[in-house]
Amino acid sequence: IVIGPFFSLSTRIVRDILMKSNIPILSLSNDQIVASKNNWVLGYLPEDQIDLLINYIVNKKKEKIAILASNENFGKRVLSYIKKKSKQMNLNLKQVTILTKETLKNEDFLNNEIKKFTNYQKVEEENEMIMPAPYDALILAGNVNFILKTAPLLSYYDLGPSRVQFLGTDVFSRKELINEPSLNGTVFTKSIVPDSKNLEEYWKLIFNEKPNIYAKMGFDIYAIISISKK
Repeated sequence: IVIGPFFSLSTRIVRDILMKSNIPILSLSNDQIVASKNNWVLGYLPEDQIDLLINYIVNKKKEKIAILASNENFGKRVLSYIKKKSKQMNLNLKQVTILTKETLKNEDFLNNEIKKFTNYQKVEEENEMIMPAPYDALILAGNVNFILKTAPLLSYYDLGPSRVQFLGTDVFSRKELINEPSLNGTVFTKSIVPDSKNLEEYWKLIFNEKPNIYAKMGFDIYAIISISKK
């Protein structure tokens, strides 16, 4: 049996090789597409996370929903599932904008797209009334680089988390995003990990640091193999 790999592309490659020998794989990928007979996907699925975000939107009675997504695999996958669920639940997707790689690389193009997305109107005088935010919930669907490029610009064009509720997947739990000021107040999903105090103490004794989520998953996967071995 093989534990890993992490990503969908490498999982596909390994799967095709091991399938000939009927060797099972426990992959840490979160891409359901690469799952097949004898190949299990154990990552935290984006679809499960989107279900949680949509439930949050419904419970908080958010009525004007916007999506800013990247035009790469993860962004397209999240966007596709959001559209599907929104249709089923009759949610109002007021704005959907997809940013290409070319747009993200070009500062002028990116500024113009974000400016249009936010419906930005410059306030000329101090006492001039600021228009209400065009959305009350904004889902950012993309990788770390995509979010770091777009979030500061959203705030610059008056659509930061103080005016609209930012929502995202567990990508937002990455250290570089946790420390990003323009994302303060973002609500994001995170997998629920059972109490692992004993493992953490044991791990710290050996490695002098706390185990991350992947170390915990690896420990659990190996435990599954051990107890199910015949």
